[in-house]
Amino acid sequence: MQTYHGSSTHSSTDIWGNPDWLGFSMVYTYYRGFKKAWNHNQPDVYEVCYDEYKKDYQLPFILGESTYEGEHLPFGSALQARKQAWWAMLSGATGHAYGSPNWRCEKNWKEIMKYEGANTLGYMYEFLTNRNWYDLIPDIGNNLVLKGATGFAENDYPVAAIDKGRQWAVVYYPSQKTLQLDLGYLKKKIKKAQWYNPRNGVFTSIKEKLSDKHEFTSPDSLDWVLLLETK
Repeated sequence: MQTYHGSSTHSSTDIWGNPDWLGFSMVYTYYRGFKKAWNHNQPDVYEVCYDEYKKDYQLPFILGESTYEGEHLPFGSALQARKQAWWAMLSGATGHAYGSPNWRCEKNWKEIMKYEGANTLGYMYEFLTNRNWYDLIPDIGNNLVLKGATGFAENDYPVAAIDKGRQWAVVYYPSQKTLQLDLGYLKKKIKKAQWYNPRNGVFTSIKEKLSDKHEFTSPDSLDWVLLLETK
Protein backbone atom coordinates (compact mmCIF):
# COMPACT_ATOMS: atom_id res chain seq x y z
CA MET A 1 0.00 0.00 0.00
CA GLN A 2 1.33 3.44 -0.85
CA THR A 3 0.04 6.98 -1.01
CA TYR A 4 1.30 10.47 -1.81
CA HIS A 5 1.77 13.38 0.60
CA GLY A 6 0.84 16.54 -1.29
CA SER A 7 1.16 20.06 0.06
CA SER A 8 -1.61 21.34 2.33
CA THR A 9 -5.03 21.79 0.69
CA HIS A 10 -4.10 19.14 -1.91
CA SER A 11 -4.95 15.45 -1.71
CA SER A 12 -3.09 12.63 -3.42
CA THR A 13 -5.78 12.34 -6.08
CA ASP A 14 -5.75 16.11 -6.68
CA ILE A 15 -2.20 15.62 -7.95
CA TRP A 16 -2.26 12.16 -9.52
CA GLY A 17 -5.88 11.25 -10.17
CA ASN A 18 -6.44 7.53 -9.68
CA PRO A 19 -3.36 5.65 -10.94
CA ASP A 20 -2.91 1.92 -10.32
CA TRP A 21 -0.03 2.45 -7.90
CA LEU A 22 -2.01 4.69 -5.52
CA GLY A 23 -3.36 2.39 -2.83
CA PHE A 24 -5.23 5.10 -0.93
CA SER A 25 -5.47 8.86 -0.98
CA MET A 26 -4.35 11.30 1.71
CA VAL A 27 -5.93 14.66 2.46
CA TYR A 28 -3.99 17.42 4.19
CA THR A 29 -5.15 20.78 5.51
CA TYR A 30 -5.05 22.98 8.60
CA TYR A 31 -7.96 25.30 9.41
CA ARG A 32 -9.60 28.49 8.24
CA GLY A 33 -7.39 31.41 9.19
CA PHE A 34 -4.13 29.46 9.30
CA LYS A 35 -1.43 31.78 7.93
CA LYS A 36 1.73 29.70 8.14
CA ALA A 37 1.30 27.46 5.10
CA TRP A 38 2.22 28.39 1.54
CA ASN A 39 -1.51 28.73 0.83
CA HIS A 40 -3.34 30.97 3.30
CA ASN A 41 -6.73 29.71 2.10
CA GLN A 42 -6.84 26.55 4.21
CA PRO A 43 -10.19 24.72 4.23
CA ASP A 44 -11.25 22.88 7.36
CA VAL A 45 -10.87 19.11 7.63
CA TYR A 46 -14.51 18.24 6.88
CA GLU A 47 -14.38 20.40 3.73
CA VAL A 48 -11.44 18.56 2.16
CA CYS A 49 -12.93 15.22 3.26
CA TYR A 50 -16.26 16.05 1.64
CA ASP A 51 -14.50 17.02 -1.58
CA GLU A 52 -12.51 13.79 -1.62
CA TYR A 53 -15.55 11.66 -0.82
CA LYS A 54 -17.58 13.20 -3.65
CA LYS A 55 -15.05 12.34 -6.37
CA ASP A 56 -16.19 9.97 -9.11
CA TYR A 57 -13.69 7.32 -8.01
CA GLN A 58 -14.10 6.67 -4.32
CA LEU A 59 -10.57 5.69 -3.46
CA PRO A 60 -10.18 5.11 0.30
CA PHE A 61 -8.60 8.15 1.94
CA ILE A 62 -7.20 9.21 5.28
CA LEU A 63 -6.55 12.53 6.97
CA GLY A 64 -2.79 12.30 6.72
CA GLU A 65 -1.85 15.57 8.38
CA SER A 66 -3.46 18.55 10.06
CA THR A 67 -2.84 20.78 13.11
CA TYR A 68 -0.56 19.16 15.71
CA GLU A 69 -1.58 19.27 19.34
CA GLY A 70 0.70 21.68 21.19
CA GLU A 71 1.63 23.70 18.08
CA HIS A 72 0.11 26.82 16.49
CA LEU A 73 -1.64 27.70 19.74
CA PRO A 74 -4.44 28.32 20.55
CA PHE A 75 -5.53 26.07 17.68
CA GLY A 76 -3.19 23.27 18.67
CA SER A 77 -5.51 22.30 21.50
CA ALA A 78 -6.91 18.98 22.68
CA LEU A 79 -10.27 20.08 21.32
CA GLN A 80 -8.78 20.73 17.89
CA ALA A 81 -7.15 17.28 17.89
CA ARG A 82 -10.54 15.70 18.62
CA LYS A 83 -12.39 17.86 16.11
CA GLN A 84 -10.02 16.90 13.31
CA ALA A 85 -10.34 13.19 14.09
CA TRP A 86 -14.14 13.15 14.44
CA TRP A 87 -14.57 15.42 11.41
CA ALA A 88 -12.47 13.07 9.30
CA MET A 89 -14.05 9.82 10.42
CA LEU A 90 -17.61 11.12 10.00
CA SER A 91 -16.84 12.76 6.64
CA GLY A 92 -15.83 9.70 4.68
CA ALA A 93 -12.24 9.08 5.78
CA THR A 94 -11.01 5.59 6.64
CA GLY A 95 -8.45 6.88 9.15
CA HIS A 96 -6.65 9.92 10.49
CA ALA A 97 -3.21 10.87 11.74
CA TYR A 98 -2.50 12.64 15.03
CA GLY A 99 0.51 14.90 15.44
CA SER A 100 2.38 16.54 18.34
CA PRO A 101 5.78 18.24 18.92
CA ASN A 102 7.26 14.75 19.28
CA TRP A 103 7.91 14.78 15.55
CA ARG A 104 11.00 16.74 16.63
CA CYS A 105 12.02 14.05 19.17
CA GLU A 106 11.60 16.44 22.08
CA LYS A 107 13.49 15.83 25.33
CA ASN A 108 10.21 15.89 27.27
CA TRP A 109 8.59 13.39 24.91
CA LYS A 110 7.14 11.38 27.79
CA GLU A 111 5.17 14.41 29.00
CA ILE A 112 4.02 15.21 25.48
CA MET A 113 2.64 11.67 25.18
CA LYS A 114 0.29 12.56 28.07
CA TYR A 115 -1.37 15.37 26.13
CA GLU A 116 -5.13 15.36 26.62
CA GLY A 117 -6.03 15.26 22.93
CA ALA A 118 -3.88 12.23 22.21
CA ASN A 119 -5.39 10.28 25.08
CA THR A 120 -9.00 11.24 24.43
CA LEU A 121 -8.69 9.95 20.86
CA GLY A 122 -8.60 6.50 22.41
CA TYR A 123 -12.26 6.97 23.30
CA MET A 124 -13.05 7.70 19.67
CA TYR A 125 -11.26 4.50 18.71
CA GLU A 126 -13.37 2.50 21.17
CA PHE A 127 -16.58 4.15 19.99
CA LEU A 128 -15.94 3.40 16.32
CA THR A 129 -14.44 -0.06 16.57
CA ASN A 130 -17.38 -1.24 18.69
CA ARG A 131 -19.57 -0.54 15.65
CA ASN A 132 -19.38 -1.07 11.89
CA TRP A 133 -17.88 2.40 11.41
CA TYR A 134 -16.92 1.52 7.83
CA ASP A 135 -20.64 1.49 6.92
CA LEU A 136 -21.01 5.19 7.77
CA ILE A 137 -21.90 7.57 4.97
CA PRO A 138 -21.34 11.31 5.56
CA ASP A 139 -24.51 13.41 5.69
CA ILE A 140 -23.23 15.81 3.05
CA GLY A 141 -26.72 16.55 1.70
CA ASN A 142 -28.15 17.25 5.18
CA ASN A 143 -30.70 14.44 4.94
CA LEU A 144 -30.46 13.91 8.70
CA VAL A 145 -29.46 17.34 10.00
CA LEU A 146 -32.17 19.76 8.88
CA LYS A 147 -31.44 22.91 10.89
CA GLY A 148 -28.82 24.39 13.20
CA ALA A 149 -25.66 23.24 11.41
CA THR A 150 -24.01 26.64 11.59
CA GLY A 151 -20.33 27.36 11.11
CA PHE A 152 -19.62 25.78 7.73
CA ALA A 153 -16.22 26.88 6.39
CA GLU A 154 -15.39 27.76 9.98
CA ASN A 155 -13.76 25.83 12.79
CA ASP A 156 -17.07 25.05 14.48
CA TYR A 157 -19.17 22.89 12.14
CA PRO A 158 -21.16 19.84 13.32
CA VAL A 159 -20.87 16.77 11.10
CA ALA A 160 -23.12 13.73 10.86
CA ALA A 161 -22.93 10.28 9.31
CA ILE A 162 -25.54 7.55 8.80
CA ASP A 163 -24.81 3.88 8.25
CA LYS A 164 -25.61 2.57 4.79
CA GLY A 165 -28.65 0.64 6.06
CA ARG A 166 -29.94 3.75 7.85
CA GLN A 167 -30.12 1.84 11.12
CA TRP A 168 -27.92 4.16 13.19
CA ALA A 169 -26.37 7.61 12.99
CA VAL A 170 -23.66 9.68 14.65
CA VAL A 171 -23.45 13.46 15.00
CA TYR A 172 -20.37 15.30 16.29
CA TYR A 173 -20.99 18.65 18.01
CA PRO A 174 -17.73 20.67 18.27
CA SER A 175 -19.48 23.12 20.63
CA GLN A 176 -22.93 23.58 22.13
CA LYS A 177 -25.56 23.72 19.40
CA THR A 178 -29.20 22.86 18.85
CA LEU A 179 -29.69 20.71 15.77
CA GLN A 180 -33.00 19.66 14.30
CA LEU A 181 -32.75 16.10 12.99
CA ASP A 182 -35.10 14.24 10.67
CA LEU A 183 -35.41 10.96 12.54
CA GLY A 184 -37.74 9.71 9.83
CA TYR A 185 -34.72 9.47 7.54
CA LEU A 186 -33.67 6.41 9.50
CA LYS A 187 -35.56 3.30 8.39
CA LYS A 188 -36.98 2.39 11.79
CA LYS A 189 -37.99 4.06 15.03
CA ILE A 190 -35.16 5.13 17.34
CA LYS A 191 -34.76 2.59 20.13
CA LYS A 192 -31.85 4.30 21.87
CA ALA A 193 -30.50 7.85 21.84
CA GLN A 194 -27.35 8.68 23.81
CA TRP A 195 -24.83 11.43 24.35
CA TYR A 196 -21.24 10.22 24.23
CA ASN A 197 -18.59 12.25 26.01
CA PRO A 198 -15.49 12.17 23.75
CA ARG A 199 -13.35 13.37 26.64
CA ASN A 200 -13.96 10.41 28.95
CA GLY A 201 -15.84 7.76 26.95
CA VAL A 202 -19.02 7.90 29.05
CA PHE A 203 -22.52 7.44 27.58
CA THR A 204 -25.61 9.25 28.90
CA SER A 205 -29.06 8.08 27.81
CA ILE A 206 -31.53 10.61 26.41
CA LYS A 207 -34.84 9.98 28.15
CA GLU A 208 -37.05 12.59 26.47
CA LYS A 209 -39.74 11.56 24.00
CA LEU A 210 -38.47 11.89 20.43
CA SER A 211 -40.47 13.53 17.66
CA ASP A 212 -40.02 12.89 13.94
CA LYS A 213 -38.17 16.18 13.56
CA HIS A 214 -36.48 16.42 16.92
CA GLU A 215 -34.18 19.11 18.31
CA PHE A 216 -31.12 17.89 20.18
CA THR A 217 -29.12 20.41 22.22
CA SER A 218 -25.70 19.23 23.34
CA PRO A 219 -25.25 19.17 27.16
CA ASP A 220 -22.78 22.06 27.52
CA SER A 221 -20.27 24.26 25.70
CA LEU A 222 -17.78 21.41 25.18
CA ASP A 223 -17.72 18.91 22.30
CA TRP A 224 -20.16 15.99 22.31
CA VAL A 225 -21.22 13.05 20.17
CA LEU A 226 -24.85 12.07 19.60
CA LEU A 227 -25.53 8.38 18.88
CA LEU A 228 -28.90 7.27 17.50
CA GLU A 229 -29.73 3.57 17.16
CA THR A 230 -32.82 1.83 15.84
CA LYS A 231 -31.90 -1.57 17.27
